Amino acid sequence: MAILLLVEDGRVRLNDPVRKLIPELPAYAEGVTLAQMLNHTSGIRDYFTLGGLNGFDNDHVYTEAGVLDLLRQQQALNFTPGSEFLYSNSGYVLAAMIVQRVSGQRLDDFARARIFTPLQMAGSKFQHDHNALILDKANGYERRDGGWIASNSNLDVTGDGGLYSSVDDMLRWLANLDAPIIGTQALSTMRASALLNDGSPSGYGMGLETSRFRGLELVDHGGALAGYRTADWWFPEKKLGVVVLCNHADARPSELAARVASVFVPIITKSSDWLNSSATSGDLDRYAGVYRDAKGGYAEFARRGSELLALRPDRPLAATAAGSFVVATDADGQRFDFRPDRALDVVRAGRPTRHLERVDPVSLSADVMAGYVGDYLSPEVATPVHIELRGTGPFYSFKGSPASPLVATGADRLWDPARGFELGILRGADGGVVGFTLNAGRARGIRYMRSAS
Repeated sequence: MAILLLVEDGRVRLNDPVRKLIPELPAYAEGVTLAQMLNHTSGIRDYFTLGGLNGFDNDHVYTEAGVLDLLRQQQALNFTPGSEFLYSNSGYVLAAMIVQRVSGQRLDDFARARIFTPLQMAGSKFQHDHNALILDKANGYERRDGGWIASNSNLDVTGDGGLYSSVDDMLRWLANLDAPIIGTQALSTMRASALLNDGSPSGYGMGLETSRFRGLELVDHGGALAGYRTADWWFPEKKLGVVVLCNHADARPSELAARVASVFVPIITKSSDWLNSSATSGDLDRYAGVYRDAKGGYAEFARRGSELLALRPDRPLAATAAGSFVVATDADGQRFDFRPDRALDVVRAGRPTRHLERVDPVSLSADVMAGYVGDYLSPEVATPVHIELRGTGPFYSFKGSPASPLVATGADRLWDPARGFELGILRGADGGVVGFTLNAGRARGIRYMRSAS
């Protein structure tokens, strides 16, 4: 909203190259526009993911200078700008920096003048200093080692997060979506799905996502950081807003929002009878297993009794037809269509279909595994990676972190089920292992080369 108000002021344009506004970014960002950064089609790697790869723990304090340092170390984007959607917190930190550079005000000061005050959101604040006092703050908490510990934000950056607010204030924000006091044109832009380079919709706008719930249009967004979990839902046709703010890391705010919304939104369509209990689930054992997409992403399913579960996190699925399932608590969300050719299509209205192929664990010979052993360095990440053999399989570790087992899902392709990372082994002209390419979710294609030492 802050950026789009500056667009209305004529201070920036959505097609401005991001390097015009933040020239410190390397040449790899040359083709990225401000619009692509806001709708997460920029390909800029996510700084949280990069921080984790660099060995930063949950207590690390991220600053604007630190985020820029991480991005300056990179040598490439995740993908060609505009070719696909991939959420990146980096883009919104950069957007907050642009607000300050263009307006001369920090995001909190700009938002107070242009958003919070006009909407009477007196209790809302962007926190630029994680040590600053927040009046009436609810601390975040998480369970660890059988007990409760405080879990608060250590961010000294804003834009991707850092907003403290209340249910009352967020309802005022949702009311502005219904009857705008500020940003009428901005809200329309924020809601509109971005179009990818091939003309297909990404399913995501600029900070707002549009989907369906029980046949009704739903405009929403949620978030998670430290011990905080949030969901904001707005139904334009019903003039209904639902705000869920939680200070428990295991809370599931979208499920809670759905339960609240269900009180006010009756079942008005029969798209799938909202769970076709008469539909056969088929042979659940046939669907259980691991599936991989072409970008190195994975989905895993397992049978538990008479249920099929999507794993990490575990979510029971419910059948809507033979071979088709939805998450039992989110019948309106994505649908898993298991195909007879052992492939899987993940379908969600308004988004490109995600296609995955079934992969089975591959047995590796002792010679092949021995070839993987060694230390690897990347010019883009400070922390080296060590691969070793334990028992009958390879393990890998980032310096200072516990070793994790790797599962071979193809020739020279290793998968870490716990993190969801994939290592694609690189070989030289003589066939020897020279390195690997790491796909780490929101940071892809990071090259590591074998250390000579």
